[in-house]
Amino acid sequence: MSSSTKQTTDQWFEAFDREGLALVYQEQKADGEDSTFFKLVNR
Repeated sequence: MSSSTKQTTDQWFEAFDREGLALVYQEQKADGEDSTFFKLVNR
């Protein structure tokens, strides 16, 4: 089981920079509906 900890927004973005990550997301599906797709990828 994993545990979670609270982070500030600055800590979140610092982790992205430190780990070389980017957030890829889709705003809308092809049919125009809102999308919930996202993933973290290496930059």
